[in-house]
Amino acid sequence: MINRAITTIVLAGIAPAALAQSPGIRITADRAQASVGDDINWSVSVTDIEVAIGLTGFVQVYDLDFIASDATLADATPFADALSPLVAPTPGTASGADILGASGGQATLLGVHVRGNDVTIGSFTTTARRNGQLGYTITDGGTLGTNTLRLSWIAPYFGPPPWNAPPGSFHSDTVTIIPAPTPIAALAPAALALITRRRR
Repeated sequence: MINRAITTIVLAGIAPAALAQSPGIRITADRAQASVGDDINWSVSVTDIEVAIGLTGFVQVYDLDFIASDATLADATPFADALSPLVAPTPGTASGADILGASGGQATLLGVHVRGNDVTIGSFTTTARRNGQLGYTITDGGTLGTNTLRLSWIAPYFGPPPWNAPPGSFHSDTVTIIPAPTPIAALAPAALALITRRRR
């Protein structure tokens, strides 16, 4: 049976008065278990975008380091920005399973995003290298100082960012990496079937 583990961290930061709900960041894996050598695809979203009545919020800028629970468990690709139009996206530098200095954003509204709707900011892939539990935390990516996430608004006027701080919450899936099947283990079912036929 496969169990999906979730890591939840509440990060420091005081929400500006315009926000009724602190925005968060969620990292989601496409599987709960992987074998050594398998690729694991990760999606990164900003959640709980909610601002004052009459204002529509959107993700303006993100600036993140993705820090693995153990950087030796996998090799990561650079971060692929998913926002459009792009504002000088930086894919970051992969170091084992870590990705350092990923940043990007958008200059215009993607749509009306209310609380509960996720806005995907990008993705990355890791290739599993050894057994263990792979999950992530985030830290400041170095471009915005300590302000790793900036939301903005589009109507009824342009004003100061309603959020310009670390996210209020963070969630990461955790993937269990197990050994790759050995050739002997892979042949075992066929050998058992052959033995059974011969006994008949």
